[in-house]
Amino acid sequence: MINAIFEIISSFIEIYLFYAIIGLLFPKEVNPPKIKIILQSMVLLCIVLYLNSFVLYSWMPFLVFPTYVGITAATLYKEKYRYTISIALFYSLIIYVIDFFSVTLLSIVYRNPDFAQSVLYSKSVDRLVYISVCKIILLLLYYELYRTHKKINLYFEGYKFWILITICGFSGGIFLAEKTLDQFDLHIAISWVFLIVIIILLIIILGSYMVRKVEKQNYEFAKTRSELLENNYTNLKQAYELNAKMYHDYKHHISAIQSLIYEENIEGLKEYISNLEMVHFNMNDKRWTSDATVNFIINNKISECKKEGIEIKANIDFPIDSNIKTNDMVVILANLLDNAIEACNQIPVPINKSIHLIIRRVNEMLVIKVENPCFQTPKIIDEKFMTNKKNKYEHGWGLISVENTAHKYEGTLRCSYDAKEKTFKTTVNLACQKNGF
Repeated sequence: MINAIFEIISSFIEIYLFYAIIGLLFPKEVNPPKIKIILQSMVLLCIVLYLNSFVLYSWMPFLVFPTYVGITAATLYKEKYRYTISIALFYSLIIYVIDFFSVTLLSIVYRNPDFAQSVLYSKSVDRLVYISVCKIILLLLYYELYRTHKKINLYFEGYKFWILITICGFSGGIFLAEKTLDQFDLHIAISWVFLIVIIILLIIILGSYMVRKVEKQNYEFAKTRSELLENNYTNLKQAYELNAKMYHDYKHHISAIQSLIYEENIEGLKEYISNLEMVHFNMNDKRWTSDATVNFIINNKISECKKEGIEIKANIDFPIDSNIKTNDMVVILANLLDNAIEACNQIPVPINKSIHLIIRRVNEMLVIKVENPCFQTPKIIDEKFMTNKKNKYEHGWGLISVENTAHKYEGTLRCSYDAKEKTFKTTVNLACQKNGF
């Protein structure tokens, strides 16, 4: 009876931990109720116990487990099946290696070469010890992942990477498992250690390659995005300059029209008005800097904030004739203010939404600060703030563009989040000097 209860509890822990791991590794847009996870775990537990009732140790549970948890996890957490199934396969490999590595350790402790046969195919006290060791190792690995998952960068979109490691691991594992069951000796134990080291090295080597590949893609995407943004705002600058020209000529047009009215030259008046290039302009736009395009960006974002019911406080002292190019200022301001506006729009409760923009020259540095409320805890990987959005290829390029632009001026990008005050602060420092120096 005790053996049966122990088997049930250990199998449930094995299943439930997988769903817990999926909850750690993927963004928290979807957080399924615990009762649903427990119910799914119980269903699979019943299936596994039923299969074990025929043969205590067989391949059937290993085939059913990754398929079931992979599909149900994708449904619960609204993720793609290939991601969750590939992780389920890798998790199965981890369990498989832990099981047989524990057998090798206990065989050495008990000095019994037939220990594997006795614990895998019969219910005994030794089997309870074996299961306890396996689950303790699994729980320790989960604890380590729980402790460090926010600091590591795991590339889950590269599901083929996890499948490749799983295939390599099982290829060696199945061979060693047969040797372990046939006749255990110390050489088999050493071989299991080598297999574990090889799996770890594969994770490090392939993981590093995939991370570098993604970083290269990120850089190319950010570079392309910056170029498109620069081209877009170059066109806006031209429109703004044309708008400014029309405003400058406004009084001259009024004088000419008054003259034609005074002369009662209706036909001439019609012709004059029809020849005017009608360009809309806003007479209330504030002149924050000597750069027309930068002014346009700031005024445009202020106008957007007003439409969204967001208060924006701007404290700007932009140096005249600096070495910082207009298009680079556009990239920085547009991205930072877009992020701040988006964060304000995501606030679920009706509070006072406000953004604080500061541009100041401090000694030889230009400091740009944007502070805004943020009620969704940012995800931090490798000390970098990552997007919480699902599709990381379509989102998250803004800060990368800003950081790349800052590096052009020997500058830095720093982000900080105050969980107590629920505020996000971004600071960009740029080496600033007058042109000609």
